Amino acid sequence: MKRVMVVDDDNDILKFCDTLLAARGYESVTCSSALRAIELLRSHPVDLIVVDIVMPIMDGFDLLKELKRMPQFRAPILVLTGRNATEDVRRAISLGALDYMIKPFDKDVFLAKVESLIGRASRSSLHGPEATHHSEVQFAGGSTHAAASVIIPCIVSSVSEVGLVLRSKTYLDRNLKIKIQSPVFSEIGIEPPFLRTSLCRSINDAEYDYEIAVSFIGLDEIAMRKIRRWITARAIAKRKIA
Repeated sequence: MKRVMVVDDDNDILKFCDTLLAARGYESVTCSSALRAIELLRSHPVDLIVVDIVMPIMDGFDLLKELKRMPQFRAPILVLTGRNATEDVRRAISLGALDYMIKPFDKDVFLAKVESLIGRASRSSLHGPEATHHSEVQFAGGSTHAAASVIIPCIVSSVSEVGLVLRSKTYLDRNLKIKIQSPVFSEIGIEPPFLRTSLCRSINDAEYDYEIAVSFIGLDEIAMRKIRRWITARAIAKRKIA
């Protein structure tokens, strides 16, 4: 049974998430503080951690920083918070979160994200990344320079409302503005958006050397709804296959 930890100082959120996760067959571990979460994680590994940002004493950002210092911690992180500022999303992603969800939240989308993150982590540890689409990366030039199009061997290993996670042999610096030419956007039904690199880390994989997190820039609500529907539809389809 997969174990999910939820960290939030709101007891109603903890109870609601616990009910949702238990009904889907997950073991739920709830913590009302970041300090308690750290204490439990030292001896009780989990498959996913869901983290609020606004908490007393130690907030979610501080918890993410602490998790990066724990070599035994390898679980994916989903931020679940009422804060929706772009800088908060970018900060969370730069500190290691793989997805970001804003309260109040849809329970089906929440469960789809949980399943997707746990499934991706399991596939990565056993078989390497899920090869979805090979992509071409285009770097956006400044106002006085033409953009350069460079073919970089990479895959889009996951899609979230925040952005994409790529795997590549090429290292990309943080804060680069890029565009991904990938069939995944045709599947979603949107034009390829601009993205910004937020994290690039080395990985132990036979085919790729780096995992790169990129966040969407300037997507409107129509595009975001299409992305949410696509994520949910894929999660439902995978459950039917399983």
